[in-house]
Amino acid sequence: MKYKRIYLLILLLIVPVLAFAASKDTGYLIKNWKYEATAHEDNTWEVTETMVVTFTQQRHGIFRYIPRRFSRQIETADGQQKLQYRTLLRDVTVDQHKYDLSDADDDQDNLVIKIGDKNKFANTLETYTISYTLCYPDDRITGADFITHTVLGTECNTDIQDFSFDIRFDKPLPAGLNLKIYSGSWGNRNNDLEIMASTTSDHISGTLSEGPAFKGL
Repeated sequence: MKYKRIYLLILLLIVPVLAFAASKDTGYLIKNWKYEATAHEDNTWEVTETMVVTFTQQRHGIFRYIPRRFSRQIETADGQQKLQYRTLLRDVTVDQHKYDLSDADDDQDNLVIKIGDKNKFANTLETYTISYTLCYPDDRITGADFITHTVLGTECNTDIQDFSFDIRFDKPLPAGLNLKIYSGSWGNRNNDLEIMASTTSDHISGTLSEGPAFKGL
């Protein structure tokens, strides 16, 4: 990513990202979720997520789904063309908690981080700190740099009291940056949650209070 002409950065809800134990009464609440990322020139993103979770029922832990495939439509001389991309993930860690990595949901092509100990229940209040590196492929589009990135998916089946994101770029962004935020239900192309982003020369950040279940950013 050369940063010389970034026309579009999209915070999208394109794939399921978070899922917990399926239950009508979820038995947990996310009190705080902080999403921090640094985007580098070589198309890698270093991500750290910190979630403070309150359990109201006995649960062993959580499942974190991270998407590894996305697509976008572009206009060509021959009409609309759909480009498919696969994102690699590496250096996945969960601080001070047992975890396993596995593939699941072949249609969505996610990496699943199963956090928790099958031999004991989680405490009433737990903090989960997840770190990983996303390796984005070349966008295959000439004349501009496009970034499509999911911050919060739409599969979280409980409310989030407070969510914040901060994305830092290791070089200044161009003055002509075109930022679009999509929020709400899966596949939405509007900002239904009315999230306002703050931008500086090398940062994009924002917050969401009282985020409802199954809504994303």
